[in-house]
Amino acid sequence: MALSACHRNAVLPAAADSSPTTDAAPATSFTPTVGNTVPSADVGLLEQINRENIRVINSALPSIVRISATVAVDPQQELAGTLTHIPFPFEHRDSTPFSAIAYGAGVVIKKDGLIVTNSHVVDEAQSIEVQLQDHRVFPATKVAEDPHIDVAVLRIAAHDLKPLPWGDSDKVRVGEQVFAIGNPFDLGASVSRGIISATGRSIPEPSASFEDYLQTDAAINPGNSGGALVNIHGELIGINVEIASTSGADRGVGFALPSKLLRFAVSSLLDHGRIPHRFLGVALPSVVDEGVIAQLGLGTGEGALLAGVYPSSPASRAKLQPADFITEIDGHKVGSIPELQVIMAQLPLGRMTPVTYIRDGEAHTTYIKISTQPDSAGNDPSPIVSETSEAAAPLVPPGGAINALSGLQVTNLDDKLRKKFNVDNWIAGGAVITGVQSGSSAETRGFQQGDVIELVCVRRAAPMMVENAGQLAKIAATLQPDQGVALLVHRGAANGANRFLYLPPVK
Repeated sequence: MALSACHRNAVLPAAADSSPTTDAAPATSFTPTVGNTVPSADVGLLEQINRENIRVINSALPSIVRISATVAVDPQQELAGTLTHIPFPFEHRDSTPFSAIAYGAGVVIKKDGLIVTNSHVVDEAQSIEVQLQDHRVFPATKVAEDPHIDVAVLRIAAHDLKPLPWGDSDKVRVGEQVFAIGNPFDLGASVSRGIISATGRSIPEPSASFEDYLQTDAAINPGNSGGALVNIHGELIGINVEIASTSGADRGVGFALPSKLLRFAVSSLLDHGRIPHRFLGVALPSVVDEGVIAQLGLGTGEGALLAGVYPSSPASRAKLQPADFITEIDGHKVGSIPELQVIMAQLPLGRMTPVTYIRDGEAHTTYIKISTQPDSAGNDPSPIVSETSEAAAPLVPPGGAINALSGLQVTNLDDKLRKKFNVDNWIAGGAVITGVQSGSSAETRGFQQGDVIELVCVRRAAPMMVENAGQLAKIAATLQPDQGVALLVHRGAANGANRFLYLPPVK
């Protein structure tokens, strides 16, 4: 086998040589082949691209720094997963807590020593050092940070730095070329090239407070966190935050915090020392199934569908309801849930803000006074629930005419079921699914035992809130076989919260 033959320690038996022994004249010179194998007329564009790449990268490199943070480490800490946003991982085999150096990157934003990076790079750091591209090393102090958006601002005692110019992440388009610059595996300044794979991307990270990341296939590895994502103009369009990987190394799916939100976060941190997070008081679905938008008559689906409204919240006081479809806030068009979150993050506090939404096929406008995020938002400690469960029963009894809800068995939500299925406290009622018929449309569409049905939407009818299993059974009895139905479903807190799922007609 070829691999065996390449083993450096292999010893091969000498072969008999029957040829006569002669003294061959040694080669006196070697002339390598030179010249272009590709016609020069064809490489002009490639040479121009090379020159431009070199120009952009060398312009940006002086603005990227290496960050090392001394942190206290729990040896039981989980360091790897499907999403990795840790700095360069350290190794330690002792069972006792220890201090270790974690590595990341940062971006110079002011010539007098201000640097932006990810909060998780310097989180709970005992000390921080910053190394510049000219190899100077400075101790750094943390000016301010926000773990929810994952941004930290550092300061070093330097006054001759080169800040990276800001780009507009709103103008970024899928397919455009970008460069990721950082400190992968603590190798120092390193550049990878790729494209923007997606915009407005969400990530399944519990701490993520919005869903508007840039996705790139430029190689991003542990240690790249806090480094720059740069466009072909040498502008900062984001800082690298996460990678989707099963191994902790790059698999071609990386995420960056967009520059528009980053700039707002930095300004808030420098002006106020914190980011006052806006609170509208709505729950947004993690899943909107195919067919739901059409079922609700929402046209192109450009907007944000509400999955819930928290009690005593700004949205509740403005009379917003689940299944309302927000299309505009404060004059800003809302094309998607990520856009809603980014707009919300930057709205002025305390001012009555106009909100346009669609309900029952008609456009309405209300005014909402945006407040700051309360500590207990969405976690009412005293939910109102049924004291006892009804016996679990199929929504369509045996012998009844089948319809879209056939295949589901439900009962009332009570304290026992709330605990069993980890239902959020702010869910006050609904019908709990206790069984899904094998092979039914409900099984195919992803309904699960423990899902709480909160709202039923039938085409050309007002959405119907579900208070208990009996009420849902009455709704089911009125459905015709040719009617589809959109259901707002709450899935326990550990499994992705609210989602809109669609059940098609049975014929």
